[in-house]
Amino acid sequence: MAPGRTMKSQPRIELNALDSRITFVLFWNERGTKRLRIILDWDGTVTTHDTLHIVAAIGYERNQHLNLTPWDQIVQAYISNYTQHEESYRPARLDRKTIAQESAWLASLTDVEARSVKTARDAGIFTGVTNKDIYLGAEHAILNNKIQLRDGWKDIFAMASHPGNDMANQSPVSIISVNWSGTFVRACLSAGLRDSPPMRGTADSIPIFSNHLLLDPSGGDSEGPGIRTSADKLDAFQKLRDSGSGPVFYVGDSPTDFDCLLAADVGFCVRDEPIGSGQANLKESLERVGVQVTRLELDAWDKYQKKIVGREVGKESNKVIWWVADLREVVTFAEKYVGSDSAV
Repeated sequence: MAPGRTMKSQPRIELNALDSRITFVLFWNERGTKRLRIILDWDGTVTTHDTLHIVAAIGYERNQHLNLTPWDQIVQAYISNYTQHEESYRPARLDRKTIAQESAWLASLTDVEARSVKTARDAGIFTGVTNKDIYLGAEHAILNNKIQLRDGWKDIFAMASHPGNDMANQSPVSIISVNWSGTFVRACLSAGLRDSPPMRGTADSIPIFSNHLLLDPSGGDSEGPGIRTSADKLDAFQKLRDSGSGPVFYVGDSPTDFDCLLAADVGFCVRDEPIGSGQANLKESLERVGVQVTRLELDAWDKYQKKIVGREVGKESNKVIWWVADLREVVTFAEKYVGSDSAV
């Protein structure tokens, strides 16, 4: 909608439902604007690669005087635990043919992920690490291109700083991440936006659902269960969805995004060329349980919408996740098909 133009409230338009859930809903709020919300994964989605090793590097830098377990050993211990759990889990991967079976498998990884965090903590990697250390480490990584943010990321986060958005009410952009430090995620965004004065406050205002490093070495886990698995991310997703109204997009790249992608009104998965390992695993999981993964193109979307209007969609095997090469494609889609005043 053009700036300054006012539209009267229109009736809610429901195009169709998938398993009693609205596939895609557009509706006007009382002011005549569409409240689109975009929820993003962090590692591999907003960033081009995983950043956990950089979080760990902050601890190793801080504790150079200690004889710490090498990071590679911690990674190998995780891989060993994961492999052992995978080999004993039933149904096995190729026998999981439904969304519910795949979701259950992903939820079963809670202990594997928690054990990895405990291993790192017991090794003392983050002993004495402060929030200042995390912010400085994140800033250094961004400024020295150790972390690269995906093309179009500023276009999405500009939605949160748009004058038309009531930030005191609800941000249209949020992050849900299994990263070990939500503080690190926020610090990276802050560093990335340092040269964009109108958007500087965005990093401090958007909701980030993630984990917190245990900075007190005296013992005890102060952060609770945290966000470790696809099921944990889905819980956070539902809280965000229930806190407002309007269509919700979700953008992810790996199996930990499986449940959120399917719960969103429109799910987008990021895919590189060549395709990354996590991206390939997500693709395999979705297609194995009957979810179609399609390149986001105008013709493909229009055909899909015709199926919805014609009520040809409804079976689990007809669900579609749209893959994109970058985040700018998501914003372009929002501008064209949702008409959000917030999209840039």
